[in-house]
Amino acid sequence: MDNNLFVILDTNLTQELIDEGYAREFISKVQQMRKNNGYEMMDNIKIFYNGVDEIQNAVKSFDEYIKSETLAVSIEKTEDTSYEVQNLNGFDTGIKLEKLN
Repeated sequence: MDNNLFVILDTNLTQELIDEGYAREFISKVQQMRKNNGYEMMDNIKIFYNGVDEIQNAVKSFDEYIKSETLAVSIEKTEDTSYEVQNLNGFDTGIKLEKLN
């Protein structure tokens, strides 16, 4: 049996894929914070955050996805410093949650 099959994979990361990775990590941190704060699964929240441009761009690009995954009614960039600092893929990012229910 003679199979001349070649597979070529493009392993370059596009900016969209990088941003999606940051967004997923952001979601993970928010979900962990929800758990640590004792929020119920169906509690709606507001998310306030502050971070470097890379994180800000990812959050803006995936705003609706992040909100749907975390039950957030809004995500707002803030200069407030009363947030928890989370490490998102090497970037310190401030995140604060406000429970609405």
